Amino acid sequence: MKVKAVLTLLVLLSLLVLCYPDGATADELAQSWPRIYSQGPSTGRYIALTFDDVPMAGCEELLQILDELDVSATFFVEGVFAVEKPWLLSAIHGAGHELANHSYTHPDMTTLDDAEIYEELNRTNELIRSQTGVIPHLFRPPGGQYNQRVVDAAYGLEMVTVLWTVNTADYLFNDPSRIVSRIMDHVGSGANILMHDGVEATREALPEIVSTLRQQGYTFVTVGEMIELTYGECPWRQYDLTIADSYTILGHL
Repeated sequence: MKVKAVLTLLVLLSLLVLCYPDGATADELAQSWPRIYSQGPSTGRYIALTFDDVPMAGCEELLQILDELDVSATFFVEGVFAVEKPWLLSAIHGAGHELANHSYTHPDMTTLDDAEIYEELNRTNELIRSQTGVIPHLFRPPGGQYNQRVVDAAYGLEMVTVLWTVNTADYLFNDPSRIVSRIMDHVGSGANILMHDGVEATREALPEIVSTLRQQGYTFVTVGEMIELTYGECPWRQYDLTIADSYTILGHL
């Protein structure tokens, strides 16, 4: 038992050292990514499709459409919906999309105290991690409502607060043509497009949106990939992978 305990300690220490190369600390590495993000690079013609309030009715159809269009998107998960259909988190992740945090109960985050903010963020993170093994590093505040306490809390949990550059307002009307028009009127290089899960008109509009933007020379990326184009690799991801590997190794000791 003593030998196993020593081996366990050595494995954990060695893996933690590997997490932060060249002697850099977690705080130093984290400074390479912004605390708040909305606009991608103005060159390269990259664009990100994002969906809030995930997962809602129609999520499986949305995944099928994105698969047919060969597009990866970023899905901002709302905990109260996900806890009812946790298998959809695995389906989203398995389809190659990015999972991100959209709070647990969709409150106005600026009205919460620090403990409540942490609870909203951490409960959804833990739900995503328990179903997929993914540790989210992006958070979109419900309604775009945030203050410095919200941003700091998210960053403390290794998440960038993500806003958007194009709001389709798709939940306000059931008109695919209006959704397409709102995007085309405001799109540009580095656009971060806000849509919602559960909106039939959005699903109907997607083939035209993707086809038109591809004809204009745009490449679809996730928000995380877009951030990396400007700021480099996610400063926390290597740590995530190493910790996951440590559990695998320890399971065989």
